Amino acid sequence: MIVVPVEKRIDWKRPPVVLIGLVLINILVFAFYQSSDMERAEEAVVLYHELNLQQLELSAFRSYMRKRDPAYQLDQEDETVIWQMASDPGFAEFLDEHYKRYIPLKDRGKWERFRAEVNKIAGTISSRILGLNPNDIGIVTLFSHQFLHGSVDHLIGNMVFLLLTGFAVEAALGSKRFLLFYLISGVGAGLLFSVVEMASGGHSASLIGASGSISGVMAMYVVLFGMRKIEFFYWLFIFTGYFRAAAIIMLPAYIVKELIMQFSGDASNVAYLAHVGGFIAGAALVYATRSVQHDAIDDRYLDNAEEAVDPYLAGLQSVYNELGRCEFKRAYALLRPLKQKRPHDPELIDIEFNIVKALNGAKAHEYLLRRLGQNGNSHRIVAAQLQRWNRMSLKDKSHLSFEQKADLLIAALELGREDISEVIYQELSQDEERSLELATLSRRMASCFQALGQHNKSEQFDRQARDLMSPQYGSQGGAA
Repeated sequence: MIVVPVEKRIDWKRPPVVLIGLVLINILVFAFYQSSDMERAEEAVVLYHELNLQQLELSAFRSYMRKRDPAYQLDQEDETVIWQMASDPGFAEFLDEHYKRYIPLKDRGKWERFRAEVNKIAGTISSRILGLNPNDIGIVTLFSHQFLHGSVDHLIGNMVFLLLTGFAVEAALGSKRFLLFYLISGVGAGLLFSVVEMASGGHSASLIGASGSISGVMAMYVVLFGMRKIEFFYWLFIFTGYFRAAAIIMLPAYIVKELIMQFSGDASNVAYLAHVGGFIAGAALVYATRSVQHDAIDDRYLDNAEEAVDPYLAGLQSVYNELGRCEFKRAYALLRPLKQKRPHDPELIDIEFNIVKALNGAKAHEYLLRRLGQNGNSHRIVAAQLQRWNRMSLKDKSHLSFEQKADLLIAALELGREDISEVIYQELSQDEERSLELATLSRRMASCFQALGQHNKSEQFDRQARDLMSPQYGSQGGAA
């Protein structure tokens, strides 16, 4: 479940300079400094495989993984195993401490040379250089790990959360204090993570990512607003929506959620304790600021209500709330006035279709037919219309008008379903009185197949278009 405070909107009269700078730095570091990490990791894995180190270290790797997850089962067919064995710094440290237990005496000399070669290459990966190693904490890595990310998804996810929450915190604290608190939150996140890892005797991979710092920003957000009721966005499985609650109640909820994930045996690489450390640090910093230097916080900004809430967004929130409670009739009643104001809004049309299916699945067919050729149909609606077409009997298809079939044909082309468009075209071509419309459709089919490189079909439809148009041109010429 995701819950994010979204009370404030960006005020460009006081642009979030530091926030934008942080986002840009994270993107640039990933795009340029970390861009060669994959090549380095692949080089280490190839060498690891060529030196046949996997057979020597399998037993040690199994013990290493079971120390982290007692239920772990080693699958030698899993391609990710050799990647982790070659490049995981935690496993490398585990081997340094326990190699005598796992590497036969007769193989140790060779193993030490080969393993040193692999470690030398793997050691050039950014996370090994500037990531936070719990067993080797440094001043530089306490800050540098906050600007590294493991993947594009990791980067995007963190930056989205930072953008959603950071601008309000920067506006309330001021740019300099926001930057300082952001970095300190990241340090707090790294320290808690490292202390717990060292206390447990673990050998986890180096900590990277801005999520600890961003957790601090989220904690600052809710502590700044305190008991004020603010708006939160939530996403739970397929349900999304908004709710209002006293901001501060979300702080313990955030922390408890992360602790539950930490101790539930989740085998992911997410550093939940770093999130907890960030929450605690961010909250403590704002509490301390309020106590020591209250006027450092812009309470006028926090107290000012947003400009009149958009009635559309408020109405949409109510619809989603009713859907979350499976109150489909109530949701439909609330949706109708929104549809009257925005009849071609794809989001509203998708919601309406889902409600119709939930209330009476049989009427979904009629709904899709009514939507043929109308503006605002999303790809999901169009795909459902084409799917319904494939299931229709010849008798039902015969009841569709020429225009409805033509709309389906165009929709099929736009979704890349040329096979369906050809079938529909063959049915339309039986109507000899609509030669001009058929010629237009033929031209469109020809253009589509031309773009796909299917030149024979393109020429076929182009020829049909010319044949269909020639009588029209001929009759016009005679009249002149």
